Amino acid sequence: MKILIVGYFSETSKSTISRYFPQDWNVVIVPPGQEMLHHIEDCQVIIPEHIKVDHSLLSAAKKLKLVQTGAGFDNVDIPACTQLGIWVANAAGVNAQAVAEHVMAMIMSFYKNIPFLDSFMKNKMDENQLDYTGSELKGKTIGIIGLGAIGKK
Repeated sequence: MKILIVGYFSETSKSTISRYFPQDWNVVIVPPGQEMLHHIEDCQVIIPEHIKVDHSLLSAAKKLKLVQTGAGFDNVDIPACTQLGIWVANAAGVNAQAVAEHVMAMIMSFYKNIPFLDSFMKNKMDENQLDYTGSELKGKTIGIIGLGAIGKK
């Protein structure tokens, strides 16, 4: 089985990713470009990042059976895959926890005005220049709109 992973990864990341596959599988991790085109001809699975999986790319992949994406598949030409008999799968919700936590951190950062206060401290501004009134969350309500994987988290 040949798996082609297309994206920009450090050597450490490549090593970590490769360990998650069976040792007898041929896992090739390359950035987008010419080297990718060399490997696409005989891969059975492609995991694309930073590329458009369109009809011209798919037509070069003679043995391709599956396009596996991350959270979405807006970079994949689904009708072309259907026409060529290639399955498309995504890993819905795979990053939902991380995104939900990041959203909460950004809400807190905005509410507490952290970027301004960080700049104030780093630039050693005079306290007389500080036009800031603190605030607390006690008694406040935050509404989350959306019941998808991120909203639920």
